[in-house]
Parts: sequence; structure tokens; C-alpha cells
Amino acid sequence: NDEKQKEEFVKDISAAYPEKKIINCSSAQEAVVNADIIATATPSKEAIIMHEWLKPGVHINAFGCDTEGKQELDPKIFTQAKVFVDSLEECVKRGESQHALKQGLIQIDDLAGEIGEISLGKKSGRDDERQITVFDAVGLSIQDITAAVKIWHRAEEINAGVSVPIS
Repeated sequence: NDEKQKEEFVKDISAAYPEKKIINCSSAQEAVVNADIIATATPSKEAIIMHEWLKPGVHINAFGCDTEGKQELDPKIFTQAKVFVDSLEECVKRGESQHALKQGLIQIDDLAGEIGEISLGKKSGRDDERQITVFDAVGLSIQDITAAVKIWHRAEEINAGVSVPIS
């Protein structure tokens, strides 16, 4: 059952990262209400994260919505957030942005741009520390690989991060 799986997951992750505090939340609201960063990756077909639960300055990585009809975020979030996408063409059709667009809450021009434009310095990211930001990603492997390599090299330069053995 789901509760048993959550308990096993918390136990496994806690054992792997004893220096981190891992919490088994009883609801989506409890999980996100005080979060600085939220990552969604579910097969949901309805909003599971509501706009009124979000605190100023939160960042959301929305990864689960990758086909028409899937949904994880309340479309109202898009009216209060600066939204970046991995692919504008794909996200308006099958990304999390599709719902706010279809409901007329935002227009395509309200989307702040593609993540590659930020990486290349063509567009700016967050405007201030209280701004809510969203990254709507349908999944473009070339962008994932490019970003991962860039992050990895930067982490090596500044001697940051934790090496995790792959077994």
C-alpha cells in the first residue's frame, strides 16, 4: 500500500543520508507549505499542489506533466509565478502550462522563456527573492544532459557536492 511504501522510502533515504532530516508527510499541503523547492513527478491528472499553499520565493520543478491531460499544479500558480519551460512549443501542448493557457489565465507571452535562454544569459531568472518561479519540463534529454554536465563541471570547480556511489 502507499503508506507502507512511503515509510520504506523514508527509512531507506534516511539511512542513505543520515545528516538530512527526512519527513513522512500526510498530505501534499503538509509537504509543500514551508518548502523552498518543490519537485513534482507524478502521473496525476488533477492538481495536487494548490496556489494558496505556496510561500513567497518558492521554486517548483514540474516534471510529471508530459502529455495532454496530465496535471500536478493548480493553474492559478501560473498567474503569480515567473514560469520557464524546457521547450515552449512542447509545454504549451503537453506541459503543465497547458492548463493555465487553456483556462485563459495566462497567454503564451506570459511565459518567461526557455531554460536554455537563462543558461546562455539571454534572459534573467528570478527577479527578487520573494518571486515564485516554476520550471515546466516535459523532458528534453539533450537539455538534461547539457545542464547536468554544466552543473557537474561547476561543482568540481568550486569543490561542491557529494559523491554518491552507483551500485
